[in-house]
Amino acid sequence: MNKLLIRNKIAINHVRMLHQYGLILYKKGEIKAAKKMGKLVRSFIKNFGLKWSPEIKYFYCKRCKSFIFPGVNMKVRTRSNRKRIVITCTLCNGSKRYLVGQSRSFLNSKIKTKEKMFKTKKIIKQKHRKYRR
Repeated sequence: MNKLLIRNKIAINHVRMLHQYGLILYKKGEIKAAKKMGKLVRSFIKNFGLKWSPEIKYFYCKRCKSFIFPGVNMKVRTRSNRKRIVITCTLCNGSKRYLVGQSRSFLNSKIKTKEKMFKTKKIIKQKHRKYRR
């Protein structure tokens, strides 16, 4: 295997373990140590150029980039009429919104219809060029 792939796999596993350890520390009440773990996770992801996984991304504020935890420094609200979850950081009042119940197949069907439209437009242009000559 490529050395870069092995390094990235090791880094991803390390990031997941640090993140889980940070959550455990938060549950035990050691908030300073948990914040330190959060900073370590962010630095690992940034230095190794890794992609944020959704499970880890959920616990970080987009605005102030701090490690947030429900009930301590994060508010979680649900909107039933709009089918979304709103997460608010209590440190900077930054908010993130997640849609609930939207399937990916809906998005894929939209993309496929757009591709079909582009193909038909190309065919029409080609036919038009033939008749113009």
